[in-house]
Amino acid sequence: MKSFLLSLALVTGMLSGTSAQNQHGQRLADVTRSTPVTGYGAAVGKLTQFNGELAAMAGMQGGVTINHLSVGIGAYGLATNHRSSEPGTNGNRVRWNLNYGGLLLDYTILPQGAIHVTIGTLLGPGYVYKSERGSDLDNDGDLDGRPFDQSWCAIAEPQFNIEAAVFRWMRIAVGGSYRFARGVETSGITDKKLSAPSGNLTLKFGRF
Repeated sequence: MKSFLLSLALVTGMLSGTSAQNQHGQRLADVTRSTPVTGYGAAVGKLTQFNGELAAMAGMQGGVTINHLSVGIGAYGLATNHRSSEPGTNGNRVRWNLNYGGLLLDYTILPQGAIHVTIGTLLGPGYVYKSERGSDLDNDGDLDGRPFDQSWCAIAEPQFNIEAAVFRWMRIAVGGSYRFARGVETSGITDKKLSAPSGNLTLKFGRF
C-alpha cells in the first residue's frame, strides 16, 4: 500500500511539474509573439551647414526594432564641395571633408499608426580633414585626394522625425536634428562651426 501511495505521489508531482512547464512555455511564447523583432535599412539625405556654409550630406542607416525601440548604426559624409581658404601646392584647391557615424537609438511613438513620430540620437566619432586637388599632384603622387590636417572628434546628434508608412516594406521620414561636435583640432574650423542644425529626409526599407 505504501509503495502504491508513493508511486501515485511521484506521478502526481511529475504531472504537476509538466503542467507548470507547459504553462510557463505558453506564457513565454505569448510574450515572444507580442514582442516582434523587425529590421530595416535606410538612405538618408541631410541639408545642413558646414563651417558657416550651406551643405548637403548623404548617408546610410540600419537597425533592429523591438517594440518601440530601434538600435542600429548610421554613417554620413559631406556630399558638397567646400573649399578651404588655405592655399594649396602650386595654387591647387584645398577641400574640406567630413565623415561621422556611430550608434543610433530611436524611440517610436504609436508605431502602429500610418503616421507616427520618432525621437532619438546618434552618438559616435567624427573625422574632419582637408584634401588637395590638382593635376600636377597626379604626376608626382604627393597629396592628390589624400587627407591631411585631419582630426577626430566626438559627435552627438539628437533628432526627431515624422514618419509615414507608404507600403508594408517602405517608410518615408522627414525631420530635423542638431549635430554637436567636440574636440575638433583641424586648423580653420572649430567645434562651434562644425556644430549645426540639419533637415533630414529618410527612406526606410525593411520589415515593419
